[in-house]
Amino acid sequence: KSANAGTAGVSGDMTFASGTTSDGVSGSVTLGSGNSGGGNSGALSLSSGVSTGGAGGAMLLKVGDGNTANGGSMTLTAGKSTDASGIGGSLTITAGEGAGGTAGEGGAISIAGGVGAKKAGGAITITSGVGTATSSGAVTVKSANAGTAGVSGDMTFASGSTSDGV
Repeated sequence: KSANAGTAGVSGDMTFASGTTSDGVSGSVTLGSGNSGGGNSGALSLSSGVSTGGAGGAMLLKVGDGNTANGGSMTLTAGKSTDASGIGGSLTITAGEGAGGTAGEGGAISIAGGVGAKKAGGAITITSGVGTATSSGAVTVKSANAGTAGVSGDMTFASGSTSDGV
């Protein structure tokens, strides 16, 4: 923890980073909670601070670029349950709520495949979970209900255009 700031200052920054190398592999950085043999394992929380007089702090999770090889991959995976009646962990991505008067618009979520400079752009696949002994999971795409003075959001399904081809 960095020291608290005074009434008109900025608290100290914190950086967790491994060293660099000119020829080789840079070191790894691992943040994790401990394992548990008889109870729940510890939680891991990454959050930026709340602001009472300005914007909340941003958070960026980014993997490294590849210069002569592939860029790094990113995987977000909820935990599995090995208990006979257990349920796997959920993964929820939610944009921020917009509170306030007439300008309180909620945050958007954007999912985009990568640009392909020489070949096809990256694909997006949404697949429900396999049920090895029962049904597979459902997939729901839905526009939310409107408030007291509005219409529910539009839904658009469209492919891109082309200047040469089909």
